[in-house]
Amino acid sequence: MDESAPKKMSKLSGTRWLARFETVSVIYDQFEILKIYFGLEAKSCYTAELLSHMFNAKTKLYLAFLLEMLKKICAINKLFQSEQVDNLKLCEDLHDLLYSCLQRIVFPDHLSKVKKSDLGQFNFSRVLMPLSCVYFGFQFNLICNHVESDDLNTIKRDCMNFLIEFCEQIQNRMPDNFEILERGKIFSPELVTNRISQPDITNIVSHFSNLCGDPGETIAQWKLLPMVELPSAPNNNMNSEFFWGAISQIKNADGEMKYKNIVQLVIAFLTVPFSNAAVERVFSIMNVVKNKLRNRMHVNTCDSILRVRYRLMSSKFEPTIAMRKKFISEVVYHSNTEEDMLNVFNEDNEDSE
Repeated sequence: MDESAPKKMSKLSGTRWLARFETVSVIYDQFEILKIYFGLEAKSCYTAELLSHMFNAKTKLYLAFLLEMLKKICAINKLFQSEQVDNLKLCEDLHDLLYSCLQRIVFPDHLSKVKKSDLGQFNFSRVLMPLSCVYFGFQFNLICNHVESDDLNTIKRDCMNFLIEFCEQIQNRMPDNFEILERGKIFSPELVTNRISQPDITNIVSHFSNLCGDPGETIAQWKLLPMVELPSAPNNNMNSEFFWGAISQIKNADGEMKYKNIVQLVIAFLTVPFSNAAVERVFSIMNVVKNKLRNRMHVNTCDSILRVRYRLMSSKFEPTIAMRKKFISEVVYHSNTEEDMLNVFNEDNEDSE
């Protein structure tokens, strides 16, 4: 028996899928130990007796299936919650997750006829494979021989229902702007800098000409991008944000932005929201800032504090000595407008330069 400290079990939550994975993982890793413990305590505790009956081969088999599925769910969930991901590739990751689950339950010949962009509307309920053909996972197949045939069929049916419901939920949660996000992946650095097979953006430029200006000039700038030499990205991670940020800094002989049209178009794509995680995060910060003791806080004050907490503190911004000296009550609280206060800081910043 493992003599190390027992792992903490996270409480289940109706909205936190990450907690579900951690809980199932801890139970599965300590399954045999918990089985012995509840078996010993069953004589003196009714709850322990009930739990001892639950820790059997059937439960372990179902947990093995859940563990593999929840791991994938949490991985994609973390991607959509993160602020450091390449949002041009998120659509592909979500498609891959849906496709990998459909592969388990749908006849291959029917699934092969479905385009990747049509997976969200694919009615797969008519082409489901029988239970004997469904793949429930590597670990599931390893330990399924320890379960009786009748119980095994019951568990397989439950797992099948889980997979069906999971695929339907992914389809229902496809974002409304999914088509735009799908088009946006054409602006990933790997495709942009491909000198042999650079994608054609004529249709996109024609559709969004109001964003990029002259379509002909935009396409001309696009075709020049494979020849651009950029500095090395941090940790050799050439993501879309770094790539297009570097492109926007390139100037022509007149000192103007050389690739202005195409940069304007791409920035519009990059600013399309791919999840509501950022909004939910701001609400959480606001609940901390404007609490019961500070319920009369002015809207402008709350807005300023949120901006500092959410963005400024996570950046590498370093205020100058002159700015710190001016950050006093006479300046902050006696300025007529926000512009007046900012002008004070800007004046000192110009003097320091």
